[in-house]
Amino acid sequence: MKVTGGIAGGIPIDVLKGTRTRPTTDRIRESMFGSLRERVQDARVLDLFSGSGALGLEAASRGASRVDMVEKHAGTCKNIERNAGKLGKAGVKTSMKVHCHDSTRYMKSSALEPVDLLFADPPYTYFEANGSYDDFLTAVKKSKILKQDGLMVVESSSRVKPGENADWTCIKEKNYGASTLRYWQHS
Repeated sequence: MKVTGGIAGGIPIDVLKGTRTRPTTDRIRESMFGSLRERVQDARVLDLFSGSGALGLEAASRGASRVDMVEKHAGTCKNIERNAGKLGKAGVKTSMKVHCHDSTRYMKSSALEPVDLLFADPPYTYFEANGSYDDFLTAVKKSKILKQDGLMVVESSSRVKPGENADWTCIKEKNYGASTLRYWQHS
């Protein structure tokens, strides 16, 4: 696994062994960031359920101004910090911070500054264990973590289908086998 573009393109991203993380593949990230293009430049980015940090690191390499990566497992957080350190050594100037918190609880913090881009790649069992996809969309709306003109990209199992939601508009949906990316904006 590696950063697919930007200043740190080609830098390897270390992933902890085991099943704790399911990183977004290089192919999916390359496609995602190709479609986001200039939205990433100078953006404030939040990467929830960060895992290896691949989405946040990709945004940093491609010119985001600030990237906050949220992951609840301490060992995984340390791995993300090591990966972020590699990008710094490669010349990435983006402010990157790793928050070792539960992503759902992190969104509820009242002291958070709204972001331009929000990435969410929860474990594929998350929507079954913690309510529906629609419950997640409602939680993001209530948190006010995404700017009114911001964009949220959610990766989920292709088996998970969101319902209609008056607060959100899905502007793009792309399937990659067992994974689906959905791009959401406030309605």
